[in-house]
Amino acid sequence: MRHLLFLIGLLGSLLAGGCHQPSAVSAPLTASDGLAANPARGIRFIRFGSGGGFTGATTTYILAADGRLERRRGLPADTVEPATRLTVPPPAAVAQCFRALDALPSDSLTVQVPGNMTYFIEGRTVAGRPVTLRWGAPRAVVPHAGRALYQQLMALVPANE
Repeated sequence: MRHLLFLIGLLGSLLAGGCHQPSAVSAPLTASDGLAANPARGIRFIRFGSGGGFTGATTTYILAADGRLERRRGLPADTVEPATRLTVPPPAAVAQCFRALDALPSDSLTVQVPGNMTYFIEGRTVAGRPVTLRWGAPRAVVPHAGRALYQQLMALVPANE
């Protein structure tokens, strides 16, 4: 009986400890990352995606104001794969996403409640104010405008990507 309890406890601790909560959801962008949204070039961008779970894998999408859309995937222990260019979304949809980012209320620009699986949006408003939304924790309070923007952004990603 004692061995059975030990095995159950060991299995429980392995399962609980196996879930990875990302401390930094996505790696910083560099000039070698495709469009990489290099601010020095004056390109506005929105970085969004999700990561975490058992493996800690992260998928990051980068949407530039000119319509270019790229995807990066990676694991915490690995270097992130090079950016993959995706199908260019309709210009009106891209513009709507940037308008939605700019329209976020000032109390909705920063949310930090990551969970086992974390969703994120990062960028800057047209006024230059940073936007960092990270959520996933159970019962996380995330402004409706932030969740709606995430859904708009994910709708730009082609279904087979």
